[in-house]
Amino acid sequence: MKNGRTRKINYKPRYTQMEAYDLLPVEVRRALQEGAQQWNTNSTLRYFRKLKKQMGEYAATDEVVKWLWRAHHEEVGNPKAWGKECPHVMANATLCVSYSKDGKIIKSKY
Repeated sequence: MKNGRTRKINYKPRYTQMEAYDLLPVEVRRALQEGAQQWNTNSTLRYFRKLKKQMGEYAATDEVVKWLWRAHHEEVGNPKAWGKECPHVMANATLCVSYSKDGKIIKSKY
């Protein structure tokens, strides 16, 4: 039994990846830039808009940034969790993120 789709997706996404990226707040864009893994900006935009309706723009921005950083930390801690298609997993690259005592990134190495 295969674990694939049973139906073909016959719709075009509302935004391209770059259009969705441009619609995100600056703090979320920075969090997307600094990660080890390239994330789908359409799903990030949908999550941001959902939270924005519930809690307002500033709280939604903070929550999405925290969500992205948790995913970045999980990726660095266990890079194979996201599958074999990740470029850094295929290249057997070493992932490393260094932080200062106040939580700022000192050095990122992927």
